[in-house]
Amino acid sequence: MLADYGARPLGLNSDPLQRSQIGWSNGLSYQRLYEVARGVRVMHGSRVERERFAVVNGGRIIRLAMEIDRVVDVPGGRRSFEGCILGPGHPVHDHLPAWPR
Repeated sequence: MLADYGARPLGLNSDPLQRSQIGWSNGLSYQRLYEVARGVRVMHGSRVERERFAVVNGGRIIRLAMEIDRVVDVPGGRRSFEGCILGPGHPVHDHLPAWPR
């Protein structure tokens, strides 16, 4: 599970993924939430490369589920997920407790 952080603004030149914010805030679309939550994290070892799914928690509620296609290196010795947003009908999405949709 990706941590439950409030939104924090970023300078576009200070983030390797060129995000303007990190963390959850009200009103984010699923695509925008995916972008702000998928990285940049310290992820050591090969275990993270075997992870298949991640969920995003915001305000103590699951806000998004994603399938991880790959983990990529970003500058500064950190890593980021790349993948797709899971929706209704996907067994992982449907197994999670209900969240605002």
